[in-house]
Amino acid sequence: MKLLSDQDRTFWHQNGYVVIPDVVPAANLTAVIDAIAEFTGKNLANPECWYQEPMVGGGMVNMNHNQALWDNRQAPKIHQAFAEIWDNQKLWVTYDRANMNPPTNQHWQHRGMIHWDLDMTVRPLELCVQGVLYLTDTAENQGGFQCVPKSHHQLRDWLKAQPADQFPKPEDVIRDGQPVSVSGRAGDLLIWHSGLLHGNGHNSSDQPRLAQYIGMQPEWTVRTAQGVTTCDEQGRQDRIKAWQNAPCQPFVAHTIGVAEGFVEQWLRQAVEKIDVVVEVEAVVAQPENGKAKVVIEEQQQSLEIVEQLSETTFRVPINYAGRKNLRYQKRLTDRATDVLRQIPAATFTPQLEPGDLTKFFQIIVEEQIWGVKEMAALINSEFGLNNQLTPAQLSPLGRRLVGIDAWDTTGSKSQ
Repeated sequence: MKLLSDQDRTFWHQNGYVVIPDVVPAANLTAVIDAIAEFTGKNLANPECWYQEPMVGGGMVNMNHNQALWDNRQAPKIHQAFAEIWDNQKLWVTYDRANMNPPTNQHWQHRGMIHWDLDMTVRPLELCVQGVLYLTDTAENQGGFQCVPKSHHQLRDWLKAQPADQFPKPEDVIRDGQPVSVSGRAGDLLIWHSGLLHGNGHNSSDQPRLAQYIGMQPEWTVRTAQGVTTCDEQGRQDRIKAWQNAPCQPFVAHTIGVAEGFVEQWLRQAVEKIDVVVEVEAVVAQPENGKAKVVIEEQQQSLEIVEQLSETTFRVPINYAGRKNLRYQKRLTDRATDVLRQIPAATFTPQLEPGDLTKFFQIIVEEQIWGVKEMAALINSEFGLNNQLTPAQLSPLGRRLVGIDAWDTTGSKSQ
């Protein structure tokens, strides 16, 4: 039985999003909410806890591989919904995050956002989709999904008409229409076209918005800022390793006595401070507000910088350099090491004894260990604690969605 009616498909093509109700059992929704609470170390029944660290812009909860998330990713109805959008059963799932957007107050000033997740240098605009699962009933004023309906058509037309070096701003594309907040019931799945101007909204209610992001695209492809791109065998192996290595982060968190979200925040902020040295051919405009106009490989572009080191060399965040495929001379880790020294304070009893805990922190700072996999290995080898945690359990459908098992040649159905 089809999930999308003819009316749903018409609405999807016209507006760029569609809502499919009741795609997972209520118990699955509760499990994800409990996982968000555990990951962040928050008591979600206590409004004061909503605003305690860790907090991430837009209310993102950067957990990716909790079993509760995986139970929804491999839910048959969710797979079927994406299969009907793609007209293709053979899909791989993205490792998306969760969201907890609390009501706006003096501690939390998120006023909502509207944006694209696509690199506008890639043209023409091809089909790329994203999805969000409503974990609770979510009112229009609760800071949930919002979008400008039909804006994916307007974006496609704009990109066709403009030179490749011109990049749109929302106001360039929207000729009419304003953001619309899409309310939903617990268990609703909303799928949207990535060319749609979208974001999460301003929460003026008295309850947090809770959601899980879920996406799928055809097998042997991945969803990136460039849209849906081809994936090779190494990419497939990387997907499998990401699932296999997921227990390392909670293992490190339990070892040092903090909620997993504190480990994620600590290491993410450290890695974000790793810089590289980039040499340019010429400087067109001197740095202003953290950007400089430069020439690289005979192309003029705006360069996001941390510092100008000489007339033609700049200190640039490594993540930015990677996204822009910039060649660089060397890595600079002094800023990152400063963050690495800012060890999260234990909120419950660590598994390591105080002396071993001090030694562990000394080692990771001295040897500049940034990854949880490497930290887990260090804890095992140096202190004899074994990582007994196992990756999330996968159904036969889940194994195909990861890429562990191949889809058969006839187009396997959901299980």
